[in-house]
Amino acid sequence: MPERAVLLLDRHWHDRMIDPGDEWDETIQRELREADVIIILASVAALSTDYITEHEIPKALELHAARESIVVPIVLESCRWDKTALGSLNALPEKAKPLNKWKPPSDGWHTVANGLAQVLEKLMKQGHKRAAQTSPVSGVEDER
Repeated sequence: MPERAVLLLDRHWHDRMIDPGDEWDETIQRELREADVIIILASVAALSTDYITEHEIPKALELHAARESIVVPIVLESCRWDKTALGSLNALPEKAKPLNKWKPPSDGWHTVANGLAQVLEKLMKQGHKRAAQTSPVSGVEDER
């Protein structure tokens, strides 16, 4: 994988990074808007969470449709992810086989890693938000 693709991984975010006192909805929506790649971890628990199904997934798909982000579902366990709005997307691991069904599990994670590497390489070729802000020589990200 090219060095710049690895540098794109430097910035990651998840909702456990919301500080006490922060407005969680505003923070989540901002982070979704700023993301180049939005990974949706598909599980029974996630798809049973109203906030995820009514706010996070629709916003992610809106950004995906506008080509502002790429949404990648990762299927953790058998669930009805394909019957949701995510169903039109190609999911990881390979053939959307749930990660908990892979023997050994590392084989499933290997296909996830390869799929995400393809996404990052695609972003670099397209000059996406973060890829465009990474210096090709030094790999130092510009300040926002």
